[in-house]
Amino acid sequence: MFATGGNPEAARLSGVETDRLAWGSLIASTGIACFAGLIYSWKFGTYTSSVGPPLLFTAVGAVFFGASQLKGRPNVRCTVIAVASRQAIVKVTVGSRRAPTTRRRGPSSTRCNRHR
Repeated sequence: MFATGGNPEAARLSGVETDRLAWGSLIASTGIACFAGLIYSWKFGTYTSSVGPPLLFTAVGAVFFGASQLKGRPNVRCTVIAVASRQAIVKVTVGSRRAPTTRRRGPSSTRCNRHR
């Protein structure tokens, strides 16, 4: 696969079936995407066309971060490291903020206190 992507003509001349490998990788990635969609719909109960776009930026960002900061070429290991580091950063920054507590004030709360 690496040779086919780098120089398809040289890979073909060395005996690698480049067309078959390209189609096989497209079919495999389609199957993995379908399986991920099924799992998502099982978990959340629904799947619409508006679900993917917010997740796309995170995925592309993880691949770019893994390629640019760690190795220079996109690969699975560096992408996994980038996703883990992004999740750790999000957990530290967003997880440290506490949710504000709300108290009911105003006419409705004073009215309830009068009837007691």
